[in-house]
Amino acid sequence: MTPIEKAKGHFRELTSGSLRGPLHVEEWDLDVYYLPVVSLKTMSEAMELQQKGKMVEAFAALLQARALDENGKPLFTKSDQRSLINSVDPKIINRIIDEMDADTKDFDLGN
Repeated sequence: MTPIEKAKGHFRELTSGSLRGPLHVEEWDLDVYYLPVVSLKTMSEAMELQQKGKMVEAFAALLQARALDENGKPLFTKSDQRSLINSVDPKIINRIIDEMDADTKDFDLGN
């Protein structure tokens, strides 16, 4: 097995069936599940938005990409992002992302 096959296999393990959670969002009467990692593509898209000063868009994109139901299906679609940005309490989105990140500190590209 080549090094890239090993690396991809490890990522597949992390992203298949290893749901974390639930994080209960009382305000929404909703349980949110998530995976312990996200792809570099997802992270880079959020980082690019942050660098452009679009923090709200970055958090909405991260929530859309990471928030799953108990079966691992996305809770939000890309078409929900505008509503997340314009019609949802940003403090709740921020809290959910923070709780996900606190639980997955071992996957930190900042170090």
